[in-house]
Amino acid sequence: MILNTKHYCDYNSFDNFTSNNPSLKITNNIVEIETITELASNIGNIQISDYSHEDLVKNHTLLFINGLFQTNQKQSYPIVNNYLYQSTTLENNGYTSSMATTAYGIDGTTTTAEKKYKWIGFKLTNANVTLDNNTSISFVNINSILRKYFTGTTFDKLKTNDTDVIGFIKVENSIGNLSRNYNTLSPWDGISSTTSLANIFNNVNKGTIYNKTSTEWGPVVNPSNTSNGIFIFIGLNNSEAL
Repeated sequence: MILNTKHYCDYNSFDNFTSNNPSLKITNNIVEIETITELASNIGNIQISDYSHEDLVKNHTLLFINGLFQTNQKQSYPIVNNYLYQSTTLENNGYTSSMATTAYGIDGTTTTAEKKYKWIGFKLTNANVTLDNNTSISFVNINSILRKYFTGTTFDKLKTNDTDVIGFIKVENSIGNLSRNYNTLSPWDGISSTTSLANIFNNVNKGTIYNKTSTEWGPVVNPSNTSNGIFIFIGLNNSEAL
């Protein structure tokens, strides 16, 4: 007896299906946080891994679904643990309802009474750095690069200190807050990041955002320090429709 089942197809997350190699709407390199517990004490030491489409995402990772990175509250994640996939790494071990609802506080635990998030990371390079010739400030225009992966309303919350949408930048072992403006008198990458994410968010000198215009804004970086990559992490409160 042969049992035929339909695979889950997230059609809206692709640009086209006109060939044997469908084009995914994600055009930037995606990464995941490996050591989520480091958020509690040593955020500068978090380990990162490249996302592979052949592996299950981690419980704390946002899904790209219906063309956007969204929470399970906004777009129900597909429960596909009963499906058989060709990839041996996913065979009989798909995405579960427990994974969909699991999220982590900024203390790196699932047990906190505070807000809990799912995260997604982006690896950028020096090619993504923009120099404002008027101020000689170099920054990454994440509004231009990453806004397309979220709803506009959700992405705008990132820079307004709305705690439903949070984010940080990692360059080497330095961490900066994406929800505070850059302090030219105390650059974020010159301050130790051997501390918790909560302390980073509470430190007014850990702000990174430079506003060139209303549509050109993002974290300030020193291009001489970014040869190993610029990592942007955005977390969404999984209990909210974002």
